[in-house]
Amino acid sequence: MPLTAVTERMHALKRWWPTTMVVFDVLIYLGFGIAFLVAPEELLGAMDITFGSAASFAEVRAMYGGVELGIGLFLLGTFRGWVSKRQALALSGLAIGLLGTVRMAAVLTMPEVHELSLQFASIEIVGGLANLSAWWVEGTLNRDEHSHSLTAE
Repeated sequence: MPLTAVTERMHALKRWWPTTMVVFDVLIYLGFGIAFLVAPEELLGAMDITFGSAASFAEVRAMYGGVELGIGLFLLGTFRGWVSKRQALALSGLAIGLLGTVRMAAVLTMPEVHELSLQFASIEIVGGLANLSAWWVEGTLNRDEHSHSLTAE
């Protein structure tokens, strides 16, 4: 395969990867945010988490539902020009990646491993790395376009 074909394919990847990640993130954050507002007991019940009081329902809805909706709406601002794609990818990558890292640390320090928690931690860590890779790609794309515009002048 000629070098120009490889370069063109890499450039195409640079174009769609960051945007695809932001769209995916918006759907995930808004979807989970709404789900935690509507049915937190079903979602957390799958992880053997139970609620002991009305305050626990309010807390879960606020922290899981509210924060996830907030992040989802912030990321959605990318498509209105309120937030840069790199900012959105950095926020999402750090938030989901650290969530997974802390969850993994908790799972590995417990005397008994909860399988679903381990699976979630793995998915979250991979999601964080995927977002941070898209953040890097978006940065190199912007740098490349900036350098091309300088040489064209």
